[in-house]
Amino acid sequence: MIQEIALNFQKEKGGFPYYGQIHGLIMLKKLKDGNERVIAILITTSQDICIINTYMPTCNTDSQYEYRECLDIVYDIIQKYQESHKIILCGDLNGTLLDSRNNKHDKILKSFVSEMGLSTGVDKDERHTFFHHAWSSSSQIDYILVNDKKLISKYNIDEKSSINLSAHTSVTVKTTIEIPANTKPAIKNKKAKFKLQWDKIDKRQYNNLIQQDSTSIIEENNVNTQMDMVTNSLIRAGNITIPKKLLQLKGPKWKASPEVQILLRSCRDLYKQWQEVGKQKDHPMATMLRNEKRKLRSKVRMEQALSRQNLYQQIMDNPNSQLFYRLINRNRSNQQTSTNCLKIDENYNYVPEEQRKSFAKYYEDLSVPKENIYENGYLNLCKIRQQLYEQAIDKAEDPEQFTESEVMKAIGKLNTKKKIIDCSKRKSSYSWTMGGKVVKTSDCSEHLGIKRTDGKEHNFNIKERIQTARRTKYALMGSGVHGTNGLNPAISYQIYKTYVIPRLTYGLEVLPLTKSNIEELEIFHRKNLRHLQSLPERTSNAVVLLLLGALPIEAEIHKRHLSLLYSILSCDNSKIKDVMIRQIATNYDNKKSFFSRILNILEMYDLPSINYLQKNLPKRDIWKEEIKKKVNQYWNAQLKSEARNKTSLKNMNIENLEIGKTAQVWNLQNQPRLELRKAIIKARMMTGAYILQSDKHKFTHFVAEPLCQLCNTENEDIIHMVTSCPVLSTIREKYYVEMKMEILDNIDPIKWNTFCCNKMEITQLILDCNNFKETLNISSELMTKIEEKCRNLLFQLHAKRIEVLDALNNK
Repeated sequence: MIQEIALNFQKEKGGFPYYGQIHGLIMLKKLKDGNERVIAILITTSQDICIINTYMPTCNTDSQYEYRECLDIVYDIIQKYQESHKIILCGDLNGTLLDSRNNKHDKILKSFVSEMGLSTGVDKDERHTFFHHAWSSSSQIDYILVNDKKLISKYNIDEKSSINLSAHTSVTVKTTIEIPANTKPAIKNKKAKFKLQWDKIDKRQYNNLIQQDSTSIIEENNVNTQMDMVTNSLIRAGNITIPKKLLQLKGPKWKASPEVQILLRSCRDLYKQWQEVGKQKDHPMATMLRNEKRKLRSKVRMEQALSRQNLYQQIMDNPNSQLFYRLINRNRSNQQTSTNCLKIDENYNYVPEEQRKSFAKYYEDLSVPKENIYENGYLNLCKIRQQLYEQAIDKAEDPEQFTESEVMKAIGKLNTKKKIIDCSKRKSSYSWTMGGKVVKTSDCSEHLGIKRTDGKEHNFNIKERIQTARRTKYALMGSGVHGTNGLNPAISYQIYKTYVIPRLTYGLEVLPLTKSNIEELEIFHRKNLRHLQSLPERTSNAVVLLLLGALPIEAEIHKRHLSLLYSILSCDNSKIKDVMIRQIATNYDNKKSFFSRILNILEMYDLPSINYLQKNLPKRDIWKEEIKKKVNQYWNAQLKSEARNKTSLKNMNIENLEIGKTAQVWNLQNQPRLELRKAIIKARMMTGAYILQSDKHKFTHFVAEPLCQLCNTENEDIIHMVTSCPVLSTIREKYYVEMKMEILDNIDPIKWNTFCCNKMEITQLILDCNNFKETLNISSELMTKIEEKCRNLLFQLHAKRIEVLDALNNK
């Protein structure tokens, strides 16, 4: 597979620039966005470009899930850069845009390309780009797509060559972008800008300084030299006697705190002193300057971390849409703050001064009160008409009957853009019209964000909801909502719960979801929770939820069912209540009915029946608390029951985990990022997901040896690593003694000798100190200290083990 994008260089001799190189007017930058299948780079030139290269998953069983996930990553990159850059998407898309094929990947790709407005920029080429090695099949799956057709001047698919050993042939395009070579880019903000404050000048000193230079100026015979001397004298006198006001910094705008400004001035003064002694690297001033710079960086990072922490705390305390978009904008911020063009009443303003005047005029117009522009006569006529309707309805004994033709005639006068969905088993060829216009009959339409179809609409909506939730999750990743090197999992889950889950479950309470639909949502939900905690796929499903105190998606949907039921019961519309009573009576055993499902949900959580709620409806806040309590109790019991049967969780205290509470291992408020990495290692060990040699022995069907590769004395399991391996004894003695002394300083030594007398018990204490919280009578404060000591011990053992294994493998 070869894709080539040719940019038009003018008299270029140096070749195409490499990553990070500034060459002429072009610079390349690789983006952090993407994964192992999606890589994006930015090309900064006269016309900025974002090139996204992909290698999409091969089409096989259930591959559509990973395929959609990759496309959602591409979607997030396009959304982020399409306003400021031209988009080029290229690579092996493993799906075709040709009409001749329409498998599951093809349908997804065609829909995505249509949604994002991508194309080849020229007429479609039917030639194939992929040829199976056995020549059993061929297709067109390699593309270079753009969001602006004017960007491509030539698109070519090469013929399959005999010397090309790849199964793919090359695809090339020539762009319309011209890049002049050998031109240095203009460096913005090269110098700081100052304003002279002439009103604060020291006139006496100014005159004296000029007078000092006057003698030498008069004695000079050369006129040009005299002019230079006069100019230099005026500049020198002005610099000394005229105060300056800073207008623009040398670099980007940045608000520095008073403490940071003090450190900046200190660094500047130390640098000048070091410069005076000749910038000697071994001079004491150089050491002092390095130390001061270290303090400055530390202070800046501390303030930035505090700012982020305050934002995350606001999200946890009072989540709202404003904070969500603030979080997204921090990730999608653009350095360009000026407005290129302002369009007002079909007029285009490019000059900043004119733009400011336009804004001033607009806000002035807003502030001036306006007279009522609606017609009072028409308003009164509407009120009279409404009264006549109400009187006619009150006096009417029998409702007026309308024929089908009269109804169709009335519908024809309506002005609507709605589509008609034919739900009958035998599709009708009837032509529908509204307002004299033909209304299209469609298989699918959208109403209030929910897809409505002629059958199995829950399947359509599940895919839409997962896609929306996944895109929301990717939008949040730049803000740290991911695993290693991200935010504390407790904070990440709160953000995920606030912004992703509502988008995932929107409208699903009104749809008859099947078990496979629920499982599809659960797989997506658990996968996200694993990523937030950096836990591998083999980790128990129950403990993935319990560690964060999270509910399954099924429970979240049930809560929305119960909320909708309360809205129906508390409304004043008698017709809605009549429909409810009829539905309960006729569809109590119909699984597709909302009321049939709600009856089962009320029974599942031991909540009052609908009849009881009709007569004794509580207040909404009391009802919500009751739902939360019952749902948490039910799933707490279910998940704990599942977790108790997992041998991998034998070293954990399952009873201490609760729905709605984060586990002790993620209690990392205001801790540095290194502590998060330590907690991740500890979480993997306590959940049995940390791979040791005995685990490899099982996974390889007894092919790999279970013997510890470090000491070759015993089988390597978690007990051996934590308590026995002699190679790790130095680390163990140092950190284990610290933990033990912390405990013995606060409890009776007899209890320690009673309950921590063998390797199994010591291992359980180190992995999860909650195992001995009651037996050793450990306080919450002491528990936090022990947790920190155990976390440090396990991380150091892990680091030493990896170091020794790497040394053995490199021999």
